[in-house]
Amino acid sequence: MTNLNIKSKSRGFTIVELLVVIVVIGILAAISVVSYTGVTQRANGSSAKSTANNVISKVDIYVADSPSNSYPLTLASAIAAGTSSAALSGITIGNGAAALNATNITPNKVSYQICSTATTLALTTATNATGVKVGYWDYDTTPAQAILSTGTVSGTVLVSGTPTAVNCFYTAS
Repeated sequence: MTNLNIKSKSRGFTIVELLVVIVVIGILAAISVVSYTGVTQRANGSSAKSTANNVISKVDIYVADSPSNSYPLTLASAIAAGTSSAALSGITIGNGAAALNATNITPNKVSYQICSTATTLALTTATNATGVKVGYWDYDTTPAQAILSTGTVSGTVLVSGTPTAVNCFYTAS
């Protein structure tokens, strides 16, 4: 009987094979992160626009329920349960033109402007209010504030036969 020298060769991965696998995993991870960011951005955009649409619908309900068909002077009065059919909750009201910018946005944050024939917010009453603008953050490819409106929010309207300019004012609540 002869003894055969049997060599067992144990072979692992080479450094090149490991680097190729790491590069492929890195590429897949980068693609996943970019896709996830896009999906999140679109979801936030849809949520923000839906919130603004809900506010506009609520304002329209408020006007229909109001005996004088007047617009609410503040968003708080529009979304309160006691003033119309159903209350909205979870909405943050931004204060002023800078309320919606890239540093302090959420999908449920809106700004509210009352439009009227008055020249200052202090002179605005429910009887001279002509419309409402609701601002929301548009998360699209060029993020910026977007506006939805109801009623007359620009131009002129006739007040006692006289053409009068429509002005819009931000409200605190």
